[in-house]
Amino acid sequence: MHLKRVKLRNFKSFAGATEIPFQPGFTGVAGPNGMGKSNISDAILFVLGPTSSKALRAERLTHLFFNGGSSKKPATECEVSLVFDNTDKLLPVETPEVEVTRYVKLAPSDPDGYYSYFYVNGKRTTQTEIDSLLSHARLSGDGYNLVQQGDINKIVTMGPVPRRGLVERLAGISQFDDELERAATKRVDLDANLDRIQTLLTEIKSRLAGLEGQRLLAIQYKQLQDDKKRSEARLARAGHRLAEHELATCRKQVDAVRAEIEGLDKTRTELATRQDELASAIDAIDREIAEAGGAAAVKFKQEVDEKKMAYARLDQSLGHLREALVAIATQADELVKSVRADETQESSLKSQESKLADRLATLAKTADENAREIQTATGTPGKSRDKLAAARKQQLELARHTETKQTAWTKAVEARETASAGLGTAERSEAQAEDDLREREVEVKDLELRIKETTPGKNGSGPTTGDLQKELFALKTKEKNLSAECERLSQEVLELNRRYLALDARLKARTDGGGRPTALAAVDYLLSQRNLGKIPGIRGTVEELAEFDPKLKTALQVAGGSRFQALVVESDQVAEECIKLLREEKRGRATFLPLNKMLPGRPHGKSLVVSKAAGATGFAIDVVKFDESLRSAFWYVFGETVVMDDLSRARAQMGGVRLVTLTGDLIEATGAISGGYVDPTSQGRGSDSAVELKRLGNELRGKGAAETAGRTELAKVTERIRVVAE
Repeated sequence: MHLKRVKLRNFKSFAGATEIPFQPGFTGVAGPNGMGKSNISDAILFVLGPTSSKALRAERLTHLFFNGGSSKKPATECEVSLVFDNTDKLLPVETPEVEVTRYVKLAPSDPDGYYSYFYVNGKRTTQTEIDSLLSHARLSGDGYNLVQQGDINKIVTMGPVPRRGLVERLAGISQFDDELERAATKRVDLDANLDRIQTLLTEIKSRLAGLEGQRLLAIQYKQLQDDKKRSEARLARAGHRLAEHELATCRKQVDAVRAEIEGLDKTRTELATRQDELASAIDAIDREIAEAGGAAAVKFKQEVDEKKMAYARLDQSLGHLREALVAIATQADELVKSVRADETQESSLKSQESKLADRLATLAKTADENAREIQTATGTPGKSRDKLAAARKQQLELARHTETKQTAWTKAVEARETASAGLGTAERSEAQAEDDLREREVEVKDLELRIKETTPGKNGSGPTTGDLQKELFALKTKEKNLSAECERLSQEVLELNRRYLALDARLKARTDGGGRPTALAAVDYLLSQRNLGKIPGIRGTVEELAEFDPKLKTALQVAGGSRFQALVVESDQVAEECIKLLREEKRGRATFLPLNKMLPGRPHGKSLVVSKAAGATGFAIDVVKFDESLRSAFWYVFGETVVMDDLSRARAQMGGVRLVTLTGDLIEATGAISGGYVDPTSQGRGSDSAVELKRLGNELRGKGAAETAGRTELAKVTERIRVVAE
């Protein structure tokens, strides 16, 4: 056996992990002073476990840690391993190599404390067991297996007794002395134990007499218990016989009671039959009372009273209207008289106007003659002036008189126009009053007819005219509502049809365009083929099959990414058919999720903790509503992604978990972060998609069916109105 190598980590001057091999024979380590040669022997002695740390040239074991030097951080632990060649099996271990390790670290709670651990071939052990193991090879931490500086001088100068002890330790004799000492110590302990056992035996023997008396009492108690059980058995047997006798008596009483119950049941049946007969008779009497009057008569009387009151109110209103009509007629007569007087005055004024006009013409002619006379008069200027002044005066008087007549004529014309307007108003009021009168008369007649018809027919069968009028009114209201509803549905169908055709044209332009095919174009093409019924087995895209809160749309689309537009199909065979069709038509590529092959999953580890942390909405797959048969497909899209409220809370949970925020920031499980501005209008497929086309088609078919049903119902109502009106 020999030492093959020494492994050091953070021991004294050896920073980090260092391994020093020792070949068979002698191995020398050379180097200048202060390079740590002596630290190698200290490391070997550290593992062997000396009784004092001063043998290692240290005050405390923690001083053996690497102190960091001038540029490194001081260590908080150290470890040294000795690997021995054990091919000769000198050490009682079955392995060809034996590795003895000592590990020391600082105590976290006490800066001056430390923990020391020993290992043999990686298994935890104690220093005592290691000393026992190494003693087979005569190795000891306090022995002279390791010769250090000054040991030779110490051996030479020591006395004969210490030197003998050294030789005995080196020869292995001290090991047996130690075993003898341990055996003597054990013998002393065994002798003490024997004394205690002897004392216990003496006490036990002294208690045997008392226990013998207790045994006799126990035997007597057992005999008494047996006697008690036999007595209880006899008592139980007697009680059983008594109970059997009482049971027989009770059975006889039960039979008698049963017979009495059967008789009472027959009586109850007869009484129930009688009760049914009486109930039938009461029902017949109630029907007779109802036919003779009863509640229906009271209700009918109340309706008749209400109608009489309504007729009285209408009659009173009619009286007021007739009085108003008489007043209006009187006013109309007065207005007619006034108009006729105005017409007479107008005629007289017109005749006066004609006369005045003739007179004015005469005066004008006279004035002209006078002017000619003035022009011809030359010799008698005084007379001419007098005649001229008289003519002018006469002309002014005629003018004033003409103006007065003209003013009177204008006032007469205005009075005539006012009278005409009043006459028209009176005529319109009279016409309105006559219409109101006729309407009230019709209402009165209708009310009288309804009062007469409120009495049921003689045979009580068939609807009354009042019922038909009510039905006619309800049918007309329904016809009006149905017409408005059909008109509204017709407008909606036209609008939906326009939107459907426009979207279909845009999709065809995108899928049939000459540009490079895209994944969306391929998906649109396959969805259009599905809508036409050419490819069965296509469920739709993940986005089409998902239902979620609109505020989660950004987070879910970012979490799903391109997988959000993957096509969910029934089987891998459907996926193969779609791929062949895309390849033949050169429509691009698409991702398919066959439900018969998709594997479901479940969250693990940290993601379960993060999903319940503060600021977490939950797993993305849990905030989406979908058919449970699609869970495997949605697991492929979202996986263990957790939806968080914002980026700050997501950062607090990042590391090993895929996170997405409500604003679209994505944190991968590896730690990569992507985020920024997300345009809401560019999310998803938008309105130009085969999904939207299918939705419009379904809505169009629904509205069309509703319109057809409405028009059918309208035709039935119109026909019923015609029948009721006839």
